[in-house]
Amino acid sequence: MPHSQKFMLLQTVQVLQSSIAKMEDFSAYKASIGFEAISQYANNLFTKPWRKEYKVIKMYSGFYQHEIAANLVGAEALFEQMGYKTLPNKTLVLDGPICPDRVTNVSRDAITATVECQIMKKICAQLTDMKLAVNWSDIYSFREHNTMNVEQTVLNMAMLIQEKHHKNQQARRKGIVETLNYLYLQLT
Repeated sequence: MPHSQKFMLLQTVQVLQSSIAKMEDFSAYKASIGFEAISQYANNLFTKPWRKEYKVIKMYSGFYQHEIAANLVGAEALFEQMGYKTLPNKTLVLDGPICPDRVTNVSRDAITATVECQIMKKICAQLTDMKLAVNWSDIYSFREHNTMNVEQTVLNMAMLIQEKHHKNQQARRKGIVETLNYLYLQLT
């Protein structure tokens, strides 16, 4: 499916992109844990909206910190999409009835993001097994611009990585030859 059709909410894309770009130790596996936790929050809210414990989320709680904040950047934007308000004391509060459409949109997107992270993890593992250096940003960018399955993505990315490596080696050799020619001309 084209990347533009994977997610319903811009906030989901922003959380995933920010997490990849800003987290030093980003891992698609860890990000999938964070998105899975958000999906669970949304499911709980949707199936039991009367429960008081789903009306207030303390962002400093152990669960939130270990499952969401440690794995995703800016995840509170998805809670705000469900109708929560962020308070200055690091608390998310849902004041009033839920909007089922908004909650299910977040749940759907979080599940989609979980699957996307799992796919990225498979791609990274296969490229690493091929002894090719790759980063999460490259994988995400490739997935964003290409509609392919895991195997096709791995083959195409491997070809691009090898081509880039070959071009860099050629440029390096050309630079060395030019430097040697310049030195030779200076000496003669």
